[in-house]
Formats: sequence, structure tokens, C-alpha cells
Amino acid sequence: MAPYPSFNKASFEHGYKIAELAAGRVQSQNLGGKRQATGDITFTGQPITGDVFTINGVAVTARTAGAVSPDFNIGADLTSSITALVGVLNASANANLSKATYSNGGGTKLHIVFDTYGSAGNAFTLAEISASASVSAAGLTGGTDADVLSLDAETKALSTVAGSTVTEFDLPAGEEGQETTLYLAIKGAGSNAQINGAFGGGTKLTLDTAGKFAKLKYFAGIAAWAQIAGTGALS
Repeated sequence: MAPYPSFNKASFEHGYKIAELAAGRVQSQNLGGKRQATGDITFTGQPITGDVFTINGVAVTARTAGAVSPDFNIGADLTSSITALVGVLNASANANLSKATYSNGGGTKLHIVFDTYGSAGNAFTLAEISASASVSAAGLTGGTDADVLSLDAETKALSTVAGSTVTEFDLPAGEEGQETTLYLAIKGAGSNAQINGAFGGGTKLTLDTAGKFAKLKYFAGIAAWAQIAGTGALS
């Protein structure tokens, strides 16, 4: 007769995790999340007629008047010139240009955000032929692929570092009664952590302030996570 009761690997690992927690140790996972690639064209002065900005392979030329997309008309001042450029780019049907969204960055920058999260946005190229403008890099940067939240760790410290776009995380389905805690450790200016998954009451959980957390429990009967404690916002 065996001296010890039999057990399977899963129950042993579960008991081992409980022992770790009892000893004051918590398995944790630090994640950066998935992000959109971004970039800027920064102006030190008004563009002049004939200046060329090559955006994802498309030549965009500054014109005095009568510009036809993708070209744009120079405005009365720098802010209005950038606004005109933003309008042309956001309205463009060109497949290379329509992959991103454009905005006026404080009257001195054309700010560009790739529409799809992930590293693919880093292939979006930028170049300029202008004495009054410079690109942040040869292409958009900062696009990262999805972090799927591992359920092997009890605590996930979610980090949203620099940047103003939402950082997304994907939470898979769990097992009946399984619990996990998500914690927002670092928050960039204007950048919330959004957790995508099946929740009781929504499909995303948002943590918008450093220190906010969500303790979740999975219920197989509804195939969803329920927030049993915390300060996250479900929608």
C-alpha cells in the first residue's frame, strides 16, 4: 500500500500555490500590454510651397492654393496649415493613409496614431523634404502585440507607461471558481489599462488610475469573469 494518498499534478500545483501564499509569497506577472504605434512630424515654422511629406509611401505636398488630395493648402499660420493637413489625411480614401488617424498636436505637430494595435504599425513610414519640419523617426514606433494574461499567476501588475493611447490586455476564460487579481501599477498620462474578455456585465474592464485593481472570479455557468472586489469599471 502506498504510504501517501495519490494526487495529480494539477492538485499538487494548486496546493503548492496555496502554500506559497500562506508563506507571504505571491506569484506575479508584469505586463506592458498591447499598444498602437505613434509618431509625429514636428514643425518649426510654416511649410512652404513644394514641401513634401511622405507618409506611409504617399507623397503629400504643400500647395499655395488649389490642392487636390493628398496634397494640402498652406494656411494663414502654422496651426491652420497643420489643421488643413489633418483634414486631408483623415478624409483620404488612400489605403496607405487611412491606416492611421491624424491630429494637430498643439499647433506645432502632426500627430499620427496607427489605427490597429500591435507591432504592424511600426512599419508605417515617415519622411519629409522641408527645412521647417522633422519626423520623430523613419516610421511610427511603440506598437506592441497583445499580452494575453496568464492565469498561472495570482496577481498581474499591469503597467501603462508613456503614451496617451489606451493599453489593452486580453484575459482568457478561466476554470470554475478560479480567481485572479489585476492591478494597475504605472499609468502614463491619459493612458488607461483596458482588459478585454468575457465579464458579467460587459466585455472590457478599465483601470484608469494607478493603484486601481480588480479581483475577479470565473463562473463557468455564465462563461464569464465576475468582479468580486475592486475599483475597475466594467462596460
